[in-house]
Amino acid sequence: MNKLVFFCLILQVGFVSIFAQEKAVILGNISDADVETIQLELNPQYVDGYEKTLKSDVNDGAFRFEVEADFPQVVYLQYNEQKLPLFVESGDELKVNFEKGNLTTTAAFEGKGAAHNVFLKEFNEKFAADLDIPSMEKNVLTAQIDAMEMDLFDKRLAQQKMTKEANKSEWSDDFEKYLDHTITYNYYNTLFAYPIVRGNNSKNTSVENLPTVMLDNVTPKMANNHKALVSEHYRRFLVYYLTYYASKANDFKKFAGVTPSLTAKYNWGKESIRGESWAYVMTAFVNDNGKDAEGELIRKIYDSVRSEEDGKPYAAMIKGKYGEKMSDKALAAATKEKAAKAKSMKKAHDNKGGAVSIDKKAPFTLTNMEGQEITLDKFKGKVVYIDFWASWCGPCRKQFPFAKELKKKLSKKQKKKVEFLYISIDNGEKVWKNAIDKMGIEGYHVLSPGGWQSKVCQYFNIRSIPRYMLLDKKGRIAEANAKRPGQDGILEDIARLIGEKK
Repeated sequence: MNKLVFFCLILQVGFVSIFAQEKAVILGNISDADVETIQLELNPQYVDGYEKTLKSDVNDGAFRFEVEADFPQVVYLQYNEQKLPLFVESGDELKVNFEKGNLTTTAAFEGKGAAHNVFLKEFNEKFAADLDIPSMEKNVLTAQIDAMEMDLFDKRLAQQKMTKEANKSEWSDDFEKYLDHTITYNYYNTLFAYPIVRGNNSKNTSVENLPTVMLDNVTPKMANNHKALVSEHYRRFLVYYLTYYASKANDFKKFAGVTPSLTAKYNWGKESIRGESWAYVMTAFVNDNGKDAEGELIRKIYDSVRSEEDGKPYAAMIKGKYGEKMSDKALAAATKEKAAKAKSMKKAHDNKGGAVSIDKKAPFTLTNMEGQEITLDKFKGKVVYIDFWASWCGPCRKQFPFAKELKKKLSKKQKKKVEFLYISIDNGEKVWKNAIDKMGIEGYHVLSPGGWQSKVCQYFNIRSIPRYMLLDKKGRIAEANAKRPGQDGILEDIARLIGEKK
């Protein structure tokens, strides 16, 4: 019995020790204190607007904070209008002493975690101009890309030199990684910011293309580094990295509105970014732009974030801010409105048979692989299964193998009566043709450039892809939202329009 009690006591002490490790203490003293309270700002999820502020009374100059620290983070000690960044991690008991009237330059550190913050303060002071993101975003407006990159390279070497020569005997692995991430991602964050910031501040309709040589060392692994989220420079890198490549997928044309832009980021990013990094960056985008985005898109992003967030509260943030907009009721209303628009379109182009007739009078033409301008009237006499797609669309690519299998299920006689028409909304002819060749997409190919602003998207009110449509033999829309190649029933729908049962 005594052994059992002793064993339980050991377990109890062990659990207390474990849970105690999830805290960090920040305390200190202000000489000749001139304030009654002092604050500590923290934001464990890093999303703007979700900062938490802790307050501590100042008694005889002394203050004390206790924060949850189950992972490393940067918090900000606030005194009057001054902010001092502090790196804290589990088990730290960091003492910060400073003189009245001047926190940022007179701060001195003692206790567990002091070695980290002594170096961090020196590092930030030495490279303040290089690491300030608002200043960087201002500077790129007038910089020349080659000269800027050379300057960035030299500054990165200087930053690496300082960390290499430092006394690291009391550094944790997490602090050393934090510095490495800050240095590395500050460099690439600035590069990717260059075309985006300039594009946002220009009346030009396109975004600049970065020299390929500057991006030779950028890999998907760099974007999938959730342990680097503690660094502000990695977080900004994610934003600009994703925005740049979404723009590249759009042939570097600017997006006409929030929904097309956010859709492109979602479509490109979900194929290359995973886990908490994906959850963070998409939450940040929705947090900043959700008021101007469609509820259906926010709901799609919310579902994706929820599946990737790994216990973090990102999805709850989206739901808390835009829950009503993406509710079933709101989405049903939006669907009803779209259906009304589609009905109006049908009425405007009404045929005696009651279906929409699409002929040479339609306000768009399509460019085929030979560079010829055609209309959908070309395919009258056949059932047409239209696939609206783009080279940058991941879900589109996933359906192509199903389309091949669908064609194999048709008889020789049926194949003569069906046209598989692929309408790409890519902006560039080169990327369009390369995608067809690379993915071996079989069918009749045409291009309607312009992304979501392309004439075909405007005419058919297409806001997301892949999108499928069935035309009957008279060139009329039989199914405006046809089933996907991989869905049950699409073969029967085609056979019915041919006039044969399958």
